[in-house]
Amino acid sequence: MQVLQLRIVEREDLSLRVQQIAPASPDSAELPHYELLLVMQNELPLQDFIAAAERYHRMTKVDRWVLRRIFSELERHPQLWQRCSGLSINLSGSSLNDDRLLGFIESLFERYAVDPRRICFELTETAAVANLAKTADLVRHLQRAGCSFSIDDFGVGFSSFDYLKRLPVDYVKIDGSFVKEIERSPSDLAMVRSINEIAHALGRRTVAEYVETPSIRARLAEVGVDYVQGFGVQKPRPLGDWLQAEEALLDPC
Repeated sequence: MQVLQLRIVEREDLSLRVQQIAPASPDSAELPHYELLLVMQNELPLQDFIAAAERYHRMTKVDRWVLRRIFSELERHPQLWQRCSGLSINLSGSSLNDDRLLGFIESLFERYAVDPRRICFELTETAAVANLAKTADLVRHLQRAGCSFSIDDFGVGFSSFDYLKRLPVDYVKIDGSFVKEIERSPSDLAMVRSINEIAHALGRRTVAEYVETPSIRARLAEVGVDYVQGFGVQKPRPLGDWLQAEEALLDPC
């Protein structure tokens, strides 16, 4: 399996998609944000690939492939920012434990003409709190450069608001397992409301995942959630198709 997943990275049997993160209110004039998603181009399930990459200490190689690829694409499409407020890029737990990660990211900003204010790095709750002090230092350093940070899957990991207070992220993504049933489950609605209120009290903005229907989006807007993401907002699109479509809208000739 180690050889297989290494060859997958070397052959670039990985591809990238994007999914929109929109304001919860459909009437908002704010530009949408997008999350970059990793997908497989062969029969191997993505989660199996990631598990193997983590086990054999190759996930940092995957993250670096993603980062190089997207920075190169963003430099080639500067007009994108006329229709997009920013892009979220996931970082694995392996990369968060890599002492060379900060230097690598800084070198990308030096090499490519990408505004750090357009980049949001996304961390899972479990990975972020596994080495909280180190992660917090990384977050603060890159925030000073202009980047923002989001903590993903909040509510299903360690689920402590004390961790959220100590980790200076800009966004909290409420795990979709609570969101998708809020119209039928009072307990899930209470959980979403609680996470949203605490996050706002700490100065964080909130994103609800797994928003599958317009009615769920409307309920989240009523609760006061800031942003929504899911098939009810937009299905993931291949990165190349998205870039070409946005470019065509800006330059129809």
